Amino acid sequence: MKFDLDELQRLFAVLREQNVSEFEQQSEGEQVRVVMQNGSPPLVALSNATSVLPPPPQAVDGKVITSPLVGTFYRAATPEGTPYVDVGAFVRKGQAVCIVEAMKLMNEIES
Repeated sequence: MKFDLDELQRLFAVLREQNVSEFEQQSEGEQVRVVMQNGSPPLVALSNATSVLPPPPQAVDGKVITSPLVGTFYRAATPEGTPYVDVGAFVRKGQAVCIVEAMKLMNEIES
């Protein structure tokens, strides 16, 4: 399953028309996931499906931390590394919670 820019743009248009906020497809060892929220640009993750994405977080007490930029989300510094934090964990102000890759730059996101 290979997507080109035109196919992705058609997919975004259909998702907007149908008011779909999340879409995920897995085929032939590859995976695409699209998340669209509040008129923001779509967040797209294309990957070889070596592991299943975790389920979306359930409602938790506290505040939700959102990324200030759109990019590829990394829970840990390395694929084998431990995650910075888990969903629902207590974090301190200024604590790193993930890495977002945008325009080939790795950006550490803090609480």
